[in-house]
Amino acid sequence: MAQVVILLGKLSPKYPETTLCEVEVGVPEVNRNGPVPDSVAQVEAAGAADEAARYVLRKKRLPTVVVCDEFRRKMQRVLTEPTMALIPGAQVTGFLRTGIPRTTFP
Repeated sequence: MAQVVILLGKLSPKYPETTLCEVEVGVPEVNRNGPVPDSVAQVEAAGAADEAARYVLRKKRLPTVVVCDEFRRKMQRVLTEPTMALIPGAQVTGFLRTGIPRTTFP
């Protein structure tokens, strides 16, 4: 399980320019493809986050209040869609899933 807080910026001239987004990524140790090494999980999750960020930042009129939800949904699709299936069984959520408290940021 990994947790990050990302800052997405320049969303729209109409809405606030930045938003903080809490993202938790859970990856199974073993899925239908076999063991999932930490290094693979890290690289694939980072790539999915990059793609999700590009996706939401292209939506100029997207209200800030829905940016994080859209980001997490897109990241989940990238990691688990059958056509891509980078990490079957991965889960992308906010911090509420495990209840791990945010202790250092923001």
